[in-house]
Amino acid sequence: MTPTTYRTSATDAELKSAMADKLIHYASAGHCATRSQMEAHFTPADLDRLGAAAAREAEARTERQTIARVPARRAA
Repeated sequence: MTPTTYRTSATDAELKSAMADKLIHYASAGHCATRSQMEAHFTPADLDRLGAAAAREAEARTERQTIARVPARRAA
């Protein structure tokens, strides 16, 4: 895992947005954080929105992986 660096002039909203992007990425990759860890930074509405975004990203990742394997199956 590579550390994330933030600009020193970042606003709270920018930091929250960057954190949300990281959480979406990690959640869609199958990693997780506890609910209490996430509630420390996000409202329940934010968590619902992040969960939906993570599900969409995971679905898109699965679709890309499936499409990438199709030519290999034909060649075999």
